Amino acid sequence: MSTERRIVNHPTRVYTAPWRWTSQVISGRIDHASTLQERCSLYSQLYAPLLVLLLVAFVTYVFFVYLMRPLFLGPSLTASCSPDWLLPASIGYVVAVVAVLYYVVVGALFLASWTRTLLTDPGAVPASYMPQTGADPTTNNTATTTHNAATNNTTPHRRRVGCRRCGGAKPPRTHHCSVVDRCVLRFDHYCPWVFAAVGHFNYKYYVLTLLYATLLSGVLCVSTLARFLVTGLHLGQQCALELSLCGAALCVALLFWNMVGGLLGSHLRYVALNLTTVEWMQELGQFQNLGLRGCERFRITTHRWYLGTERRNWEQVFGVQPLLWFLPVA
Repeated sequence: MSTERRIVNHPTRVYTAPWRWTSQVISGRIDHASTLQERCSLYSQLYAPLLVLLLVAFVTYVFFVYLMRPLFLGPSLTASCSPDWLLPASIGYVVAVVAVLYYVVVGALFLASWTRTLLTDPGAVPASYMPQTGADPTTNNTATTTHNAATNNTTPHRRRVGCRRCGGAKPPRTHHCSVVDRCVLRFDHYCPWVFAAVGHFNYKYYVLTLLYATLLSGVLCVSTLARFLVTGLHLGQQCALELSLCGAALCVALLFWNMVGGLLGSHLRYVALNLTTVEWMQELGQFQNLGLRGCERFRITTHRWYLGTERRNWEQVFGVQPLLWFLPVA
């Protein structure tokens, strides 16, 4: 009897509502969790998007009520916590209009990108997919052949074409996501903050989410820090509530800016190199063998998925229309 593993597809596992699929998978694991620590970890994954919305709502409230409202009203109508020498009425009004327009536009793009990432299927393996005729079914389709010429190794690494976890066929650059329990095309990683796996069809929206979150948190950092320092140094305990809220908003904005800004820089480079996070991690061994460290690793362009230029790599994710690159549309 042949011991070859049978490759099957699961057309019933292709879904149109990723958040619903993910919530069902995590809820099922919560029911079977054996330890309190495991349950807490699963609950944090389940309600992470709600936490994001609550934090965005909080900083938005502080921005409009405690930062922009005094500028709109002017020195004569502001509360005692708004020193009338901060900005003249005319300049304050102009600054407030520009800041509000910026916040509304960037905030709307952030929410739209975050929502598209949440609701877009990252990429399910088609039920009709079959390996190409004549191709070696065990050839590895990930970027593990980087620098073969430099290492004098011309033999590709080999693997099964079928997924060991779900038994489904695995096209090139497909990996199994253990959180959502399915294979994802061009799988990058699972992000708990968007409550979905990031793959081929929602990777653009994910990068745009990082971009607009960085822009938004940067403005919040500057504005809340200025307000916090001005109020704290000149009015002190007279405005304890405002100081507390502005300080909390500043902490949230700094946390977002620090975390999201770093992720944005990494993923922009991944886009330019046409690599995913999984493929980048697989390449680290090759980089270490070549003695590459730090930013030197980002200049390597000899892996098998590089399309010749960084612009072509960029267009594979964001499309060929420059006017649509920074809009959360397909």
